[in-house]
Amino acid sequence: MAEELNREESLQLFNWHAFGDINPLENYADLANGIVSYASGLPLALEVLSSYLFGRNMVEWKSALDKLQQIPHEKIQEKLGISFDALDDDNIKDSFLDIAWQPALAEWDAKEIYLNNNHLFELPEKPNCPSLVALFLQENYDLMEIPSSLFECMPMLQVLDLSHTSIKSLPASISGLVSLQELFLRGCELLMELPPEIGALSKIQVLDLEGTELMYLSKEISELRKLECLKVSLYGCGKRYREGKQICKRIPAGLLASLYLLKALSIDVNPDDDEWVADVKDVMDELLKLKRLMTLKLYLPKVGLLKEITSVRNFKFTVGHHKRCIISCLPHEVEEEFKKQENYLKYINGKYIPIEIQNALKCTCAFFLERHWAVKKLSEFGNENMVELKFCLLVECNELQTIIDGVEFRCRRSTCESVDKTPVFQSLEYLGIHCMMNLRSIWEGPIGKGCLSKLKYMALHSCPNLTSIFTTSLLGDLDNLEELIIEDCLQINSLVSQESLCFEPNPFLPSLKKISLLDLTELVSISSGHLFAPKLERIIIYACPMLESLSPMELSSNYLKVIKGEIEWWNSLKWLESEWSSRQKYYMANVFVELKRDARLMDQLAKSRK
Repeated sequence: MAEELNREESLQLFNWHAFGDINPLENYADLANGIVSYASGLPLALEVLSSYLFGRNMVEWKSALDKLQQIPHEKIQEKLGISFDALDDDNIKDSFLDIAWQPALAEWDAKEIYLNNNHLFELPEKPNCPSLVALFLQENYDLMEIPSSLFECMPMLQVLDLSHTSIKSLPASISGLVSLQELFLRGCELLMELPPEIGALSKIQVLDLEGTELMYLSKEISELRKLECLKVSLYGCGKRYREGKQICKRIPAGLLASLYLLKALSIDVNPDDDEWVADVKDVMDELLKLKRLMTLKLYLPKVGLLKEITSVRNFKFTVGHHKRCIISCLPHEVEEEFKKQENYLKYINGKYIPIEIQNALKCTCAFFLERHWAVKKLSEFGNENMVELKFCLLVECNELQTIIDGVEFRCRRSTCESVDKTPVFQSLEYLGIHCMMNLRSIWEGPIGKGCLSKLKYMALHSCPNLTSIFTTSLLGDLDNLEELIIEDCLQINSLVSQESLCFEPNPFLPSLKKISLLDLTELVSISSGHLFAPKLERIIIYACPMLESLSPMELSSNYLKVIKGEIEWWNSLKWLESEWSSRQKYYMANVFVELKRDARLMDQLAKSRK
């Protein structure tokens, strides 16, 4: 008999998470002989083997069966009550499905099963899982059907995740999950409605269907009286679908109000959904009855609706008449980053500065202002309302000329002693500005100490009239800036304006690691001779034809790993002998990487940022 292994060693040998790198079936027989004598070894081997096989094709099953038959059969037959000698090609698959769902084995009473992202395309009919507590089947995109009796023998199941699968419905047997507390059905694109049996899940606390575009909410959801978290996405074109089922409203009257223990609610809708404009007032009336509600994600077509929400502090609101653009100038990944923020306020298509928006700004850490038609300074929303912002995104506000007016902020302080004197933007970490036709500066007037002191990321895209980015006084506060992107700003000739002849002995932007300068047709200097970015690791320069030389003050970093640019630009650079030593030029040549014109620029830039 081979040397016995303990359970930890067996786990190490049969770690099915590593199957992407090593195929354990190559040496399965040798290893299995070593663990089959250990009391918990046999079930562990079966668990690992079945996890790998579950959902695979018949050829792989037959190959695995051949290897399993090399193990002494006595213990296998004793535990499973089947003989592998009797198996033929017709029942190999069913037998292995049984093995995969045999948590009632004496030594292996499974409480959790992880088969997520495992290429499953079907599930067993009626697995016997009396002790199973958590079942994770998410990201099996080929899984289209749940067997009608799948859940009949899972009385202890508390967590079920079927997110990002291709299922079209849930079986009636889901009513048998009497212990279920958390159900995840995120991103199930083919699932349009929940069965009425959903109302039998009396202990459920979390129901998450975010990204699953339902035609309506089943009225039986109102029976889930212990529900604390509800996340749903409602499809905006389901009126005819509902009429065929004689269902009047997507959210039945009284449904939300009946969930009196609800603490978190998220309702996603299509921004072009006119039906929601009529529904939202009824939803708001019911929300006022939910005294425990602490977290709310909602689209509010009219600003005035904000007045009705006073108790919720952790919110994600999109406010304003929202019509989805055919082509958005905002990259998808940037908007996704905004949505990840702890709470946020997105204000769209505004024409004035509502007091409701100003009040909400005081309570949010992320602000997204898109297509405001009148605002000339972000300060008009009240500098004192933005001192706690960590994330700020400004898109297509064509009247905006500057971000912060320091003169206005100082005047407010001097005339009103009650105004909080905390530095504006003292908490800001991310500033993204996209497609601002009339933006001319980032900051005007005096800069208070501590303003922008926590800023880590700054991006300026498509600002054709921007003439000034950094003054030396503004640079003095940007000690934590780590990444800077400037793209398609046609009037920028230097990142640092030359309003002062005084040169600071200390370098500016001491934490800057990455800088991207793209399509800056008038750029002639990076820092106007100032000592700049001593910790710079990567710099990308693309389509900057007027930048004919680089200064040692601009590339003083000892950490520089990559300079990316076009080979034609690099070969035409002028290196002044009085400034650059031969050793420095040799080093620069070694870290230069060509950006190829015939390849997708964004793909190359993405690789360079890793």
